[in-house]
Amino acid sequence: MKTFELVMLPHDRAGAVKDDDPRVYERAAPLRKVIMDEQYIVLPASKGFFVLHYRAPETIAEAYRLVFDKVVASFEPLVP
Repeated sequence: MKTFELVMLPHDRAGAVKDDDPRVYERAAPLRKVIMDEQYIVLPASKGFFVLHYRAPETIAEAYRLVFDKVVASFEPLVP
């Protein structure tokens, strides 16, 4: 599934407002929209279920999916 997240960028304080300025300014951090790749795996348990969640930026999601797949393969809940 594809979602997005707004990520704050570093703010450049050059030209910042002086402390003795009587005007009121609205300040907002610069944002960038990052497309996220998400995957949910639901595993049944004796009472209920477990949900394993993978979420990474789309640009690097495939690079780390192998790690998530290994975690899923090794997942053995300690259920009495």
